[in-house]
Amino acid sequence: NTGNGKLLRDMMMMSDRYRDPQGYVLAYDNAWKVGQAIAKNGNDLYLRSKAAAVETVKILNAAKAEGKLQMSRFEINALADAEKAINALTDEKDKFMSDMLALYKSEVKVFKPEANYKF
Repeated sequence: NTGNGKLLRDMMMMSDRYRDPQGYVLAYDNAWKVGQAIAKNGNDLYLRSKAAAVETVKILNAAKAEGKLQMSRFEINALADAEKAINALTDEKDKFMSDMLALYKSEVKVFKPEANYKF
């Protein structure tokens, strides 16, 4: 052990930070922001997940607008699609679960949650 573990870790993070959206969001300062958004929603797993997604989109859009992160056309389109889907989500976990169960039951014929799960 050379004692350089943290230095090497930080160098790797900095080298990946601007290479793609995943590296940018996982950089310490941005991961911290996502963590703060999660923590603000207490124990509600649905709202915590939604807050993480909202914050991630916010971080990536800001980086794109400020020219900090170059994204491919595919990534830009995927981000726009994700933002649209996330903004359309309800804040009500029970409504989300009900809507998704109905959707999956209608689209996936082998999906039979009543046989395997208790909601």
